Amino acid sequence: MQDQIQLTTNPPAAPDAPREPHSQTDTRLTFAHWLAITTTRLFSRIWLRVSIEHVDRVPKTGPVLILSTHTSFFDPPIVGAHVPRPCHYLSREGILKVPLLGSFCKQCNAHPIRRGAGDREAIRTCRDVLRQGWPLVFFPEGTRSRDGRLGPIQGGFAMILDGLEGVPYVPVLAQDTYGVLRRGWFFPRPRKVRITYGEPAYLPARSQGEKAREYFDRCRQELESRLRELGAR
Repeated sequence: MQDQIQLTTNPPAAPDAPREPHSQTDTRLTFAHWLAITTTRLFSRIWLRVSIEHVDRVPKTGPVLILSTHTSFFDPPIVGAHVPRPCHYLSREGILKVPLLGSFCKQCNAHPIRRGAGDREAIRTCRDVLRQGWPLVFFPEGTRSRDGRLGPIQGGFAMILDGLEGVPYVPVLAQDTYGVLRRGWFFPRPRKVRITYGEPAYLPARSQGEKAREYFDRCRQELESRLRELGAR
């Protein structure tokens, strides 16, 4: 990889104070969220024979951006459900307006993103969640892979973290979920799945005079390298 990036050895100072009165170590769940997590874990073990590796690498407190590969509809619940903290997610606004389903998703910490809305709105939503001290599951490819292989990494994750000092990201490989619930399928098929959580990392310092596009491109290259080290193809 060109322009290999050196990570900061020690994390910078803590991010902005939370905007809401709950604690960053608060692990309380709504009943809906508990039900979703319990059902996902049970289904994963019985139907998918899932293997969870190194989930202990996810920080136990404070904000963290969980950056996962994305080949299946099943990726968001399976990646988030095995983190031993309540995670937050992004969801299309239309889904959250569906009766019952929308209410259930909101209680599972889903945040609305309007179809056709600009990147700034999505980034603002993500930054707000992180400022409040929560883990946020995010898919840096921007959409599901059409062939099960790692797609181009977008720069949105770096735009979210840029300026949020002290907020790490954790790369995650969701391996073989493509064979569980891909585009056009309506019911998950039994497959052996492996979810691997990587080491926490921080965005590198921006070089003096470095343009934003060049900086975000370096960040993309680094994340892609970390995902491939985990086994992404």
